[in-house]
Amino acid sequence: MTFFDGEVAQAAQPRSTTAGVGVAEISHRAIRDLLSDLVEGSLDERELGRVNAHLDRCPDCRAWCDTLRATARAVRALPREQAPQVLKDRLARLSEP
Repeated sequence: MTFFDGEVAQAAQPRSTTAGVGVAEISHRAIRDLLSDLVEGSLDERELGRVNAHLDRCPDCRAWCDTLRATARAVRALPREQAPQVLKDRLARLSEP
């Protein structure tokens, strides 16, 4: 399930500004900051265990992760095209001192 699915749309809504920020909210932010590394496979064993344990019990963060994975798959499926030579030349000139 991803954020594109209707069932988890609530997870995408902003939290109340009057609610206190507790440990759980900080934990959600910390976990979401690690999701790209999870998808790339670059988490160390300790972080991987922590993230997976959180995802097992948190449908909101699991939806974020599923959306990130779906996005990564979609980007990898895009055709790879060569940049036009004129663009390559222009970028090379920009990097010259």
